[in-house]
Amino acid sequence: MLLLGENEYEPIAIRCAAQLTSRCDVEKLARVARRERVGRVLSYIATAGHTHDVENRSYWVRLEILLGKQEAVADGVLPNWSRFVSQTGVTRNGGGNVQWLHCQ
Repeated sequence: MLLLGENEYEPIAIRCAAQLTSRCDVEKLARVARRERVGRVLSYIATAGHTHDVENRSYWVRLEILLGKQEAVADGVLPNWSRFVSQTGVTRNGGGNVQWLHCQ
């Protein structure tokens, strides 16, 4: 798993995990996360997904519920949520578009 041990706070591994996570079976993912003790980081990704992946929000909410309350990681340690999405810039015609990055 990309979030294990020495990779736990590796930004590229976390970004890859965020892209892959939304395509996994949510129950199996939560079970493995608990077993491998990566719930804190996965919960961080799930919170970002629940907020910014509007097309898949129910998946992220379900994952958050299955993971349960996790101790937060200190601010600035994990990549900002903006690293998990593609964003268009804000123009004079209005705000930009935010789309969660998924693996195909």
